[in-house]
Amino acid sequence: MHNPTVDDVREKITELADLMDAYQLTKAKWCGPDWKIAFERADDEDEDEDGEESAAPVAVAPRRSVAPRPKAAEPERPVGFPISSPMMGIFYLTPSPGNPPFVKEGQTVEAGQVIGLIEAMKVFNELTAPSAGTVVKLVKANGDLVQPGEPIMFIG
Repeated sequence: MHNPTVDDVREKITELADLMDAYQLTKAKWCGPDWKIAFERADDEDEDEDGEESAAPVAVAPRRSVAPRPKAAEPERPVGFPISSPMMGIFYLTPSPGNPPFVKEGQTVEAGQVIGLIEAMKVFNELTAPSAGTVVKLVKANGDLVQPGEPIMFIG
């Protein structure tokens, strides 16, 4: 739709508003070659430090009664605290192929014990347990790519 008519624009605005409600979106936009329509739903939390609403212009989508799609159940977070990756790299649960893993679910670990390796730029970095506990859940498998701050396992 390169040169939309007013009716086309109204229809698209209604469609975007329906999608915003259905998917509980706070932002949506529709672009053409030389035009753009953008929505941003104002929240009660859109206040600046003085407690006043932000002065940024906001086009609020009209509310329509559309049955929202059911949300996917959030995965249950394991008990314990996460051991997160300090860097991007490949996570290894074993010191080398064919060797037993550093840790298994249900295993007790001591503070400072090596619990895995992260390979970054051909360097293998040891991942150690920050405190003693039991490995409650392994989130990442041997050979998985990990990102900084991403949980690898939970220790309780």
